[in-house]
Amino acid sequence: MDEKKPSGRKKLWIAVSVVAVLLVTAGLVIGVVYVVQNPTDFVSETTTTETEAATTAEPDVDAGPTASDLLYLFDRPAEPIFSLRGVNRDVAFNVPLAYLPERYRHRVAEVELARRAARRVIQVPELEMPAERFADINTRLPFRSAFTRSAPPFLALVIRFWHFFDESSSVEDVLARAVWARLHFNPEMILDALMLYMLRSPLESVRDVRIPELPEFVPELYVNDEFFAKAREEMHLISPGNRAPVTVNRAVGKDDESVLWYFREDPHFHVMHWKWHVYYPAGTDDVQYVDLPRRGELFVHLHRQFTARYNAERFTNGLPAVLPMDVHKPLPKGYFPKMIHLHGSKGTIGRQDGSTLLPLKTFVENHDKWIKIYEDVLEQGYVEYKNGSQKKLVDIEGLDIISNQLEGNTVVSPNYDFYGNVHNDMHANLPKAVDPIAVHNEPLAVTSYITTVAKDPAFFNIHQLMDDLYEKYKKKYLQPYESVKDLTPLPAVTLSSVSVRTLGAEVPNELSTYYQQTDLDVSLGLDYTPAGRQYARFTHLQHRPFVYELKVNSKETSPRRVFVRLFLLMVEDEKGAPLDLDFRRRFSMQLDVFDAVLAPGDNTVRRQSTQSALTIDNDAIYEAAGDAASVRRQNVCRCGWPQGLLLPRGSATGTPYQLLAMVTDYEQDRAPTSPSETCSDGWLMCGVIGSSHYPDVRAMGFPLDRPFRAGVTSLSDVLTPNMAMADVRVTFEDRTEAPTAMLAGGRSTSWMPTQSGTQSGTQSGTPRG
Repeated sequence: MDEKKPSGRKKLWIAVSVVAVLLVTAGLVIGVVYVVQNPTDFVSETTTTETEAATTAEPDVDAGPTASDLLYLFDRPAEPIFSLRGVNRDVAFNVPLAYLPERYRHRVAEVELARRAARRVIQVPELEMPAERFADINTRLPFRSAFTRSAPPFLALVIRFWHFFDESSSVEDVLARAVWARLHFNPEMILDALMLYMLRSPLESVRDVRIPELPEFVPELYVNDEFFAKAREEMHLISPGNRAPVTVNRAVGKDDESVLWYFREDPHFHVMHWKWHVYYPAGTDDVQYVDLPRRGELFVHLHRQFTARYNAERFTNGLPAVLPMDVHKPLPKGYFPKMIHLHGSKGTIGRQDGSTLLPLKTFVENHDKWIKIYEDVLEQGYVEYKNGSQKKLVDIEGLDIISNQLEGNTVVSPNYDFYGNVHNDMHANLPKAVDPIAVHNEPLAVTSYITTVAKDPAFFNIHQLMDDLYEKYKKKYLQPYESVKDLTPLPAVTLSSVSVRTLGAEVPNELSTYYQQTDLDVSLGLDYTPAGRQYARFTHLQHRPFVYELKVNSKETSPRRVFVRLFLLMVEDEKGAPLDLDFRRRFSMQLDVFDAVLAPGDNTVRRQSTQSALTIDNDAIYEAAGDAASVRRQNVCRCGWPQGLLLPRGSATGTPYQLLAMVTDYEQDRAPTSPSETCSDGWLMCGVIGSSHYPDVRAMGFPLDRPFRAGVTSLSDVLTPNMAMADVRVTFEDRTEAPTAMLAGGRSTSWMPTQSGTQSGTQSGTPRG
C-alpha cells in the first residue's frame, strides 16, 4: 500500500522545525565560543544580574549620621540631594517627606526608587525648619543662578546660612539643616556656607572632617567646556577601572595674551586666591573674622606679589609690563574663558577687545569721585570715621587703613558710605562691559567669581591701578630705610654670599622649569554620571627643586637665631633692556622667609625650595590623612602660593634674575604666637590662620617694600654687611612630563616637583581604579 504523502501544512511545519533546530544549535555553538573567548563579559553580565537582584532587598539604614556624612552634600552639586552619593554611588540620604520641595512630594515613589540601589542609607532627622526665615532667598538668588561670594548681597546670604548651621547642637542637627537647605536653595551658595561652618564649627568632630578641594566638586571652574562631553562619554562607555584621564586644554586662544595660559589658568593659583578671601572676607561677615591685625597691609602685599609675578611672566614671553586700569578708555584685551556653569547649564560670557565701561555712568562717576577723595586723604593726612573721630596716617598702620578704605571693606573701612569702594566696585562692574545695560540677559562673567577672576587679563589691570594708589601712600608716608639704623640690626653678623643649586646639578645659580601633567579625580563634580572615578589631566608649570646656600659669619660668642629673607628681582624687560631700579624693587618676588640658628664663627645655612614659607605642599591637600589632627590641618593649611609657580617660567635661552638675601635678628622681628594657631604654611601671603599676629613684625616685603633712599642708583648701593646678592638664570625646558604615581587615597597624582625633573613615563601616571 503506498505511503500517504504529507499535506502542505505538515511540510511547512517540518520545515519550520528543522530551521528552528538549526538556529538553536547554531546559537548554542556561537554562545559557547563567545563565552570561551570572552569570559570576562560573561562574568560581568552575571555580576550585573546579581546586583540587580540585590537592589530589590532593603538597604542598610544607619542608626545615625556621622560628621563625615556631611561630605556627601558636596557630591554632584547639580543633582538633588536624594540621588545616590559617593564615588561608587552606593550611599543615599533618607530625606524626610517634609523636607522635599513641592514637586518631589508628589513623586515619592520615584524618590524612594532613586535610593533603592544604595548599600547604605543615612537617616536624616526630621526637624521643624524655618522656611519663613528664608522666604526671601530664592528671590535674591534663584536656585539655578550663578553664585559668587564676591558679590556682597550673595555673601550676605552665605553668612545667614552659616549662622543657621552654627545654631546646630549636634552633627544630626547640622546634617538635617544642610540637607533641607540644599534641597530648597542655590546649592553653590549653601555649600559655600557649609564649608564656612565646617571650618569654624564649634563641634570638634565636624572640624575633623576633610573638606574637599574646589576642583574636586566644582571642576567647571578649572577645565574647558569641551571637557565634560569627553568625560561623560568615558564614564558612560568605559568601566571604572579602565577609564582614561581627560586632558584639560586651557591654551585655547591665539592672541598674544594666550601664551600666559600656564600662569593665569593654574588651578591652584585660583584656589589660593579664593581661600585668601574666605579667610579675609571683604566685609558682610562677623567682625571677628574681618577686623584682623594688618589685614589691609596683607591685601596690598598679596596683590603686589600677584602683579609682580605676572609681569615676570609677561617679560619672558615678550610682552610689556601690565598697564593700570583706566575706566575712561576701552579695555585693551578681551577674554573668552570657554567655561560652562553646570548648575545653571549656561556658558560663561566672554568679552571682546576694546569693550568699554563708559556706559556704566554711575560706576564711572563713583570711581572718579572715590579716587579724588583718596587723594584728598593723602593731602590732609588723616581719615575720618563715621562717628566723626579722626585718625592720622602714620607709617604701616596708615597703609593698613587706606587699604581697607580702597578695597571697600564694609566692616573695617573708616567710613564705607563716604570713602566708597574703589577695588570691589571695579571687579563688580568689569563683567558688565560686554553688556552694560543688560539687554541680552547674560550670566555672570569670569571676573564675577573670586574662584576664577585672575583668569582674565583685566584682573591685573585692576591691581596695577590699585598698586599705583598704594605706592602714592608709600612715597608720601613711609620713610626710606637708612643703611645703619634700619637695615643692619646685627652688626656682628656678616652674610658673605648666597647661591642656589638645582638638586643633582653641578653648576650653581642655574634653575630650570618645565611643564608637568597631574591627574585629579573630578567625578564628584560630574552630575548625572555612572559610578567610579574620572580623572582630569591638568598641565601646569613646574621646576626642578633646588637648595639655597648662604655663607654667614657670626662674631658673637653664643648661638644667635636669625631671620633669612630671600627675593628674586627682575633684570630685563620684554626687549632685553635693563629695567628701572624702582620697578625692580617695587615688583620684587618674595621667595622665602625662615629662621636659622647661627653658631659662633662661620656657618653654612641651607634651605630646600620646597620648604618655602610662600608656598604650600599641594600634595598634602589630596593625600589621605591618618588622624583627626592631620585632617584639621589639611582643612586649615591650604592657603599658599602653588609650589609649581614658585619660579617664573624663564625662557629657552635663560632669563637673568638677581637673588637677594638678607639676615636680620629673629628676636626683634618675630611676632608672638597665638595658642589658636594650627599651622603657618604659606604665611608670607596668607598670614597664620587662627593667629592674632602676622609672624614678621617688619613691613611686609621688607626691605623692598618702599622707595630707596636718595642717591641709590643700583641694587649694590643698598647692600649692607647682612645682605648678599647673586646673579641667577631660569631656563625653560620646553617639555611636558607625564603624571607621577597616584597619591595615597587615589584622589590625585603629584603636583610637586621631583628631584630628577623626569618621570618614568606616561603609563605610570595613568590612574586605575
